[in-house]
Amino acid sequence: MLACLRKTRVHPVSDNNDSSNNNHINTSNQTIKASTTPSAPKVVDFVRRNGLTLPLHPLQVIAWFFILFFAVSYFVFMIPCMPSKEAKWIAGVINGVVLTAHLVIHALSVYCNPADDNVIQRYSSKAKPTPFDRSKHEHVIENQFCYICEVLVGPKSKHCSVCNKCVSQFDHHCKWLNNCVGGKNYR
Repeated sequence: MLACLRKTRVHPVSDNNDSSNNNHINTSNQTIKASTTPSAPKVVDFVRRNGLTLPLHPLQVIAWFFILFFAVSYFVFMIPCMPSKEAKWIAGVINGVVLTAHLVIHALSVYCNPADDNVIQRYSSKAKPTPFDRSKHEHVIENQFCYICEVLVGPKSKHCSVCNKCVSQFDHHCKWLNNCVGGKNYR
């Protein structure tokens, strides 16, 4: 156990001979040279238009599976086992209306593009998002200007890191819908 702890300890070592801007980290078996210079910004050219944009989130697929599973099991197995014909009709109609309403609201929430209007206009012309450079700006959105989307956004807009776009009245990114929840699909 002590040998395992010794191998995982990290000790900074000062090296007076090296005048470059690098740090040296010494482990029990090797010396690792870690650079403190910032790496090149990651180029992201992906913008999720709605919840149906690939890749689908695994929780979204699981949600669809369970909606289908419970609907089929209810209407195929449970309703036929009810004692009277009137109970079958009442349960079928009420739960059919509830299931249909849920599916319509779910589909509208997934298919909706909750992005800020200026972002929709910019990305409709096949423009690509720009990489964000933290050395120039502290935040992605400053003074209502998004440096990734390169547009002016509303005062309640936030940039979603999953969808890579600014969403008006951003609340959260829902993994079950694979879409952002904002002002356009919140109501």
